[in-house]
Amino acid sequence: MNPKQLKRLFPALALPMILSSGVLKADVPNVVADIAPVHSLISMVMKGIGEPQLLIPQNASPHHYAMRPSEAKALQEANLVVYLGHDMTPWLEPLFETVAASAEPLDLSEVDGVLQLSYREGPVFGEHEGHDDHDDHEGHDHEEEGHDDHDDHEGHENEAHNDGEEGHGAGEFEWAGIFSVGDSSHTWLMQKVGGDYADPTMRLVLMPTDSPVEETMHSLEETAENLIGGDSCDIIEDGESMTPLAAGSCFELHVGGGNDSSFGIDTAGITGLVVYAQHVPTEFERDQHYLKDSAGTDIEPIAQEGGGDHHHHHHGGNDPHMWLDPENALVWLDAIASELGHIDPENAARYRANANTAKEEISHEIHHIEDHLKSVQGKGFLVFHDAYQYFENRFGISATGSISIGDASKPSPKRLQELKHHFEEEGIHCVLSEPQYSSKLIDSVFGGFKPHIGVADPIGVDLELGSGLYLELLENLASGIAQCVNH
Repeated sequence: MNPKQLKRLFPALALPMILSSGVLKADVPNVVADIAPVHSLISMVMKGIGEPQLLIPQNASPHHYAMRPSEAKALQEANLVVYLGHDMTPWLEPLFETVAASAEPLDLSEVDGVLQLSYREGPVFGEHEGHDDHDDHEGHDHEEEGHDDHDDHEGHENEAHNDGEEGHGAGEFEWAGIFSVGDSSHTWLMQKVGGDYADPTMRLVLMPTDSPVEETMHSLEETAENLIGGDSCDIIEDGESMTPLAAGSCFELHVGGGNDSSFGIDTAGITGLVVYAQHVPTEFERDQHYLKDSAGTDIEPIAQEGGGDHHHHHHGGNDPHMWLDPENALVWLDAIASELGHIDPENAARYRANANTAKEEISHEIHHIEDHLKSVQGKGFLVFHDAYQYFENRFGISATGSISIGDASKPSPKRLQELKHHFEEEGIHCVLSEPQYSSKLIDSVFGGFKPHIGVADPIGVDLELGSGLYLELLENLASGIAQCVNH
């Protein structure tokens, strides 16, 4: 934070703080990174000068994260925000007009020279699919990826559009959250972002509970799916209220003509509330949180999960897991050093030198991984969700399918059946799970078969935050794949 910012925020303390901390320290930019691997790359460039702040905790989903006050404050005070782009954090960009209005945004997806890949479709990946410009193998646009009906390869192009595309008959939810509620009424908000609502309607299933814990949210999923896909959703217009029944209720929210739409929730006598939403609620956040109590206080979920990365359906876009191609990281290091040097010219040479050192370390790691994974080339394996194609593409290995569409989705029975057939037919014996997700889905796919279950962590959930995380992440990923496939 520079002295001018200090003076503006803390006028009485600004001068003593500047004098006691020294000019150089006061001039070091406040930098915020969206996820841990990006934080690690910035830490490499800022080594010996300063430390970036992490916006999204390592164990949280970046796609639909609800910020805590401390994280919003970090954005408000930031000079630079480095992030992976709209496809990774669709809720973040609107904040550059509000909370982070004084920050310089560095969208890593738009840096010249960065490789971007489209998502692969279906539970079983086609040969070489996703490794060039990635034209969809069935002629589908990737925008249809978010619907399980597209997981088959039998030409059902229109199924998803006839079953939920316009908010009617949607057979599944995109997001779920469970809340502790201590007030008799709450408000659900939907806002225009970028001049438009993400969708003019959204179905919610509200289910009261006396046990507001994560396990309750998971246990009620089947009931919620039946409700959200049924014909008995009550239409709620902007300004109207909802009263959830004990057995659960479905409501279809219709936005109004203004920039903001609000819907009341009668929570009298309720201690816990589970919400299943047709869309990720943060897609409708411009400058206000989606759930508030009667005093206007933001109510955050005790636990939440996505339902399939469906924000890609609304916005299109590419696979955002770009950091798993270390060649992209080499490009980003230069961009980060350049941006920091522009903001903090006194340290520009040090940023550049640090970036060059980091590039040498990553280049060395690339050669090491190439040698490590030679034994894996030509051997198929399955992954929990399709997060690794950048890593696969760079090192000449190939997953042949994924159990889930997104990082917290629930696959359809049709998808599971196709995967099981593929597993048996191809004789695959390695399945890569992830540390933050249960292996129950893997068990449901393979039943009596016992594949070797390895662990692959694409984001560094259990790694120590800092400059060493990125290299350790790559090393662990290579080792996990090699051990599983060669087991």
